[in-house]
Amino acid sequence: MTDAIIKSVLEKLDELKAENIKIINLEKRNLLFSKAILATGSSSKHVLSLSDNVSDLLKQKYKIYTKSEGHISGEWILIDAEKFIINIFQDEAREKYNLEEVWKS
Repeated sequence: MTDAIIKSVLEKLDELKAENIKIINLEKRNLLFSKAILATGSSSKHVLSLSDNVSDLLKQKYKIYTKSEGHISGEWILIDAEKFIINIFQDEAREKYNLEEVWKS
């Protein structure tokens, strides 16, 4: 079921023009989350919109009630979707925190 949910999230992000969408497998690294989705928005408003739409999709279609952080600045929003996490960044924050490299090692 998780794969179908992740596919829906990826489709929603793509539909809403998120950029540089990636999935990182965390199964061997983390006991809390199996996967992380990373995406980039073009502005703080775009990041907020992506976050809100993904959270709404998860709630309405899958009854997953997410928790999120980062709405104040809109620079980086982290969404906890129970078995996976979603990180939506502006370009500068994504480069600064470089999670792809952190989780790679």
